[in-house]
Parts: sequence; structure tokens; C-alpha cells
Amino acid sequence: MKTLIILSALVMGLISTNTSNAGDAPKDFRIIMRDGGGMARNSAEYFISKDSSYADMRDEDARTKIYFKVSNNQLDDLYNIITMNSFEGIETFTEMVYDRGGTVIEVRADGETHTVDNSGMSFIKENWRNEWEVIEGTIRSVIASEIEKTEKAITINIDDNIMEVDKIVNFNIGDFTYMSARDGWNKTVTVRLHPGQHYMYFTMLNKELTTEPGSKIFAQGDGIVNIDKDTKSLYIYREGEKILWK
Repeated sequence: MKTLIILSALVMGLISTNTSNAGDAPKDFRIIMRDGGGMARNSAEYFISKDSSYADMRDEDARTKIYFKVSNNQLDDLYNIITMNSFEGIETFTEMVYDRGGTVIEVRADGETHTVDNSGMSFIKENWRNEWEVIEGTIRSVIASEIEKTEKAITINIDDNIMEVDKIVNFNIGDFTYMSARDGWNKTVTVRLHPGQHYMYFTMLNKELTTEPGSKIFAQGDGIVNIDKDTKSLYIYREGEKILWK
């Protein structure tokens, strides 16, 4: 869930309007937010409405779709934040850039649809950035809180033949990153992951560099990890130059 950054603190600091006198969200109110673009191999689409909502996330070849239900109060709050920060009036400008991802938000309410694009060559104008950040941050906070409800603790056990003192060990899964040089030697790590597919990348590096090409990498492995309702742990081990797990 790398593209879903919780901006709650930023939102609280930027909201300058009072929603206590605002109205209820209309029946056709919905939000679609898309992350991605550029050369990155991760993207996401988030959909929020009264009837159903989902987060469709992709990380490398891993893909997970989580369905959830938002409350009427959450919908009303989202609608009021979007309205009071004049979403339909947010202005953008175009600048020639390459390999830039970003976020696109589409809002439908009262029979009208408005889209604001902050990706690729489209940028939010400086005088509208506060409003954009409040809206984007509020949407992300709602989605993150719902996904967090589905997460479970997974214990990762690392075999002795990987944790060698003359090596540097790094791996990442989901939003979690472990670096032995930074975190010390831990043969057991507990992470929280939502059900579905997660991309994991694991490397063992030689501490001593030589002039031979590729000599820094001692062993590595990458691929999709499936987390289901029965998954409680992962076991990571090495066979020669390959890092594997089960």
C-alpha cells in the first residue's frame, strides 16, 4: 500500500473551514481517486460511494482489491470537505516533464462530475495547493482507516543461513522495509498486512566490495506473497543464490 500515505496531521493543520453547518452528501455522491503513472510499477484506484467502496491496489505484479463500507457520517464529512474547499474550482497548469506519476481525483455529486488531475504534466496551481491537500488527505485518511481494519499480524521468520554476519540483509513487503545495517540482526519480524497479494523483494549483499561486476549481490529473491485468512507466518530461507519463502 505504498501509494496510500496517511495525511491526517496535515489535514487537521490545513482545514480552515467549519463543517458543522454543512449539508448531507447527495445520493449520487461518489469519489474515484487514482494513483500511478510514470515508470513506477505500482498504482491504485480507490472508489467511495454510499452503496459500496473499494481499494484496488497494484504493486509490481501483485494486485489486491479490498471492499469496504463507509458510514453516512464519513460520506457527509468527505462531501463537506470537498465542497468547502471548492474542489470544482481548483486550477491546474501544464509543464513539460517526463516520468512523473501523481494523483487524479474525480467527484460526482448532484448529477455533475468534476475531475482534477495532479499527475504527469498537470500540476496544481500554487494558490490552490492547500485546498487540494486537504481534500486528498481527507480521502486518504478514510481509505487508510478502512484498510487498516482488515490488517493482521504476520510473523516473518528468517533462516540462519541468511542472517550471516558478513552480509547485509534488506527486504521489503507492503509498506514495511527491513535493513539489517539500520535495524540490527532480527531473525523474527512481525508486520501488519492486509489480505491479498503483496510484492516482496529480498537481498543479501556482501559487505566487502570488489571490482567484479555484480559481486555485491550475494543472493536475492522477489515475487508475490499471498496473505489469506489462515496465514500467520512466513519462513524465508536461501538455496544457493536464491532467496525463497513459504
